Amino acid sequence: MNDQNLIAACIGGERGAWELFVERFSKLIYWSIRKTLEGTAFNADLDLHGDIFQELFMRLMDKNELAQLREASSLKRFLVVSASYAARDRLKSLTRAEKNRIPLEALERVEGRAALPPGMAEALDRALSDLDPRARACVELYYLDRKTFQEIGEVMGIPQNTVSTIVRRAKEKLRARLVSEGFDREAGNG
Repeated sequence: MNDQNLIAACIGGERGAWELFVERFSKLIYWSIRKTLEGTAFNADLDLHGDIFQELFMRLMDKNELAQLREASSLKRFLVVSASYAARDRLKSLTRAEKNRIPLEALERVEGRAALPPGMAEALDRALSDLDPRARACVELYYLDRKTFQEIGEVMGIPQNTVSTIVRRAKEKLRARLVSEGFDREAGNG
């Protein structure tokens, strides 16, 4: 069964479709979750990985998010971006008690904010959330996951030079947003 037929079968509620979907794409989704959590204090928390995985699939099934997918050719990109967002959202929603399970130094690495001026991390989060999902994914893969344009292109299913253009334009938007919120041009460079 090809991806287009599998999506239609999942949307239509056909027996066994979701099991096949999970079997076919679980490695990709776990990879995206693992890459998103890589370098954080929660990287080794396999229970958290599993929780995020389950939450993503519940959202795909319950909210019928697959129905919003326009082309089967973008399914893998859609799943990678969705899993990455699910992992980042879960990190942001951790309670203070959950975050206190780890040393403060590790938390600073998770947040990546130790060297930023006060308020800049929050401004950057707001600016990132205003980017379209494809641009945000490219920026996060490039700057946070330290992926090359070629690696990002392979994951996202777009040419390397397109990734470069997306990252450059997104960086300009982020810099302009930071400057407009009162952070000087030098602080906004990255």
